[in-house]
Amino acid sequence: MWSRNKANLYIQDALADFHYDPKALPSPPVQYRMYRDKLMLTHLVGFGGAAGGAGTSYFFDGSSDALTAPDHADWILGGGTGVFTVDWWHRHSSIGSSLYFGMEEDGDNRYNCFFHASNGITFHEIDGASVNINENQGATTGWSALTWYHMALIRGWGGVTDDWAFTRDGSTVMTFSNASAIGNHADLFRIGSTGQASMDGFTQEFRLSDIARWTADFSASLPTVEYTSDANTQLLIHCNETIASGTTGSGATFVDSGNTGHTMTEVNQTIRSSAQYKF
Repeated sequence: MWSRNKANLYIQDALADFHYDPKALPSPPVQYRMYRDKLMLTHLVGFGGAAGGAGTSYFFDGSSDALTAPDHADWILGGGTGVFTVDWWHRHSSIGSSLYFGMEEDGDNRYNCFFHASNGITFHEIDGASVNINENQGATTGWSALTWYHMALIRGWGGVTDDWAFTRDGSTVMTFSNASAIGNHADLFRIGSTGQASMDGFTQEFRLSDIARWTADFSASLPTVEYTSDANTQLLIHCNETIASGTTGSGATFVDSGNTGHTMTEVNQTIRSSAQYKF
């Protein structure tokens, strides 16, 4: 039998979800999924659900959903000129423009890693209106919707500091050489949306490291379990961290699992989901 406090959580959620203009709400199927996942991830502890745990990803609906963290030196990738790795698992809902991560102080000071509907994987960095890096895959070859991929942007490929690679399931889809520094952009670090595009799909195990985790093809040894933070882990989001405040899907906050402890905030309708997950 549910307690009075447990029942009150449902009442408060219903009031919080009330909207004066029903036409402005997501479609009924989307509302159903959002509310189901919200209940499973926040209120059903001890009733067949869990707050986080294995089998949890983040879902971004392609409409300005994001996870954000306050400005920090960790977001100057590789300290500006050093090696680094950003890697994560992702499942596109559709093959179209989708922002993975970035910072955008303004139009003249930003970096973004995203999928372009025509050019595939793209990474660009602009500092003081100078375009330092603007590289893309050149096509969308090999990508499929509704498929989990391990994805990584690596500086330090081949053991050379200024050689870059973007890998899909451990194999390169884009390589280039560039000695430009990543600027110190005064902005939130954003996963999912920076204004250039918005992510549409599921993400799990998002990690930022200040080393090149891989320097050659690793398709035969892809990660098979959740990561463990180490001295080089600047950001790690399992997607099952304990919620510090709020309710997932409605602006919840949590502290990441890396060695710095960054407070992450859900933006718009970003929500934890058990509908799709890698681990």
